[in-house]
Amino acid sequence: MKAIHTFLTTSELPRTPRSWGRFGHGRTQNSAFTVTKFEVAESNSRGRLLGSRCPPHPEDPWYVSRVHLRTTFATLLLIGCGGGQASTLAQAAPTQPAEADPSVPPSVLSGDGHLDCTISSKDNGRQKLVMRSGQGLEFDVTVSPIVDGTVRTKGPDKGGSYRFTSHLAAPGTGTLSGVGVVTLEELETKVNVEMQRYDQPAGPGTELSFRSEDMASRGVYIEFAGKARAANGDKYAFKITLGAAGAGSGGKVMPASDAANAPIQSKMVVVVAPATTVVTTSVRKLP
Repeated sequence: MKAIHTFLTTSELPRTPRSWGRFGHGRTQNSAFTVTKFEVAESNSRGRLLGSRCPPHPEDPWYVSRVHLRTTFATLLLIGCGGGQASTLAQAAPTQPAEADPSVPPSVLSGDGHLDCTISSKDNGRQKLVMRSGQGLEFDVTVSPIVDGTVRTKGPDKGGSYRFTSHLAAPGTGTLSGVGVVTLEELETKVNVEMQRYDQPAGPGTELSFRSEDMASRGVYIEFAGKARAANGDKYAFKITLGAAGAGSGGKVMPASDAANAPIQSKMVVVVAPATTVVTTSVRKLP
């Protein structure tokens, strides 16, 4: 049996100096005696205090049977005297860490967006998104040159497509519905536009143009993803996607060569489309 520490009143202990000298130490000022360790012999079913120099005997005031010892231990552990604690026999259950506050569910904002994007493969560009109605994230930022732009052309009547990615060139300013002015710290742009037809009067390798009715209704994917910080330090992760391009959309793309699959030299596009903004924040703040 393991050791325990508890307190007993002197009324439960032999009051003779002989007992104190044989079985431990005591202090009379608080009328308490500290029992330091019990041991149960496996062979003879008897209990005794460690430190006793004499073998246990039924007449000894400290002699107890196994049943008595178990009952006494159970009583001491349950009621004790003066709030004694079990240090080894009954260890306290480990404290469970407090559960972290769950993340706030994301906000899904819907609005009618108007995007102006002017960008090239050599110089920084500009992206401006405003909400003509509804809610969302608006911004006007400077972006890096086109990272991996490609324009594919199959002929004016057969259509084509263009795609590119870019990122934020410098922190910019935006406005988030329900929050107010925010600073955009990250912004990654992904654009993939399919054209059912286009105009290219000067032939391959020259500037082509298209209007909203030339854009495939299900072939436009424009995404902005990044992080923004409010004035109070709260950070928000966001993703904005634009839907099917509506009336007023269109643009111009300049290929870098006359190849059917050529790099983009520059582009200028306006997209008027529904905008869905998903915003996530956390009680524990984002890293």
